[in-house]
Amino acid sequence: MSDTYSTHAHAPDSAAESVPAIRGRMNGWEKEGSAVWWRPPHLLALGLAVVLGAAVRLWLVLSSDFPLHDGGLFYALVQDLKRSHYALPLYTTYNSLHIPFSYPPLAFYIAASVSDLSGWPLIHIFRFVPLIFSIATIPAFYLLGQAILLSNEQTSLAVIAFALLPRSFEWPIRVTLRTV
Repeated sequence: MSDTYSTHAHAPDSAAESVPAIRGRMNGWEKEGSAVWWRPPHLLALGLAVVLGAAVRLWLVLSSDFPLHDGGLFYALVQDLKRSHYALPLYTTYNSLHIPFSYPPLAFYIAASVSDLSGWPLIHIFRFVPLIFSIATIPAFYLLGQAILLSNEQTSLAVIAFALLPRSFEWPIRVTLRTV
């Protein structure tokens, strides 16, 4: 294989040819024998999306000194779990409403264990762990875009839009700990 770039677009060589290879030739930038996604302009778009997305998500988390949305309930559930020495309680003490402890408990056990073992305050776990998972969705979305879109420009624009679209981070920040 040579270390040259193909600058002409043409039809696929075979039916088994990959979408990234076809996309690379369509864009006129494919390096023979290599993937297309790594090129600096596209990494720049991904980097911009991650930085902008992280800033927007961080602002949302820092705008409150308590976990967002259902975070108060989840915080109380973990506190109840810790008070019962990791035995599942039947009810939560949240708002003294006698709510059954019916959520899947794995995430609560993980949060309680991390808090107990690391000494990190539970309130910070409920604020920042979902933020980390939410930011991690941006590169994952980029890879999805690379797999299904036909041009790197479309993928770059889509990942930037995803990073800034409120519904792409508001809900995941809310439910990440519930579904871990």
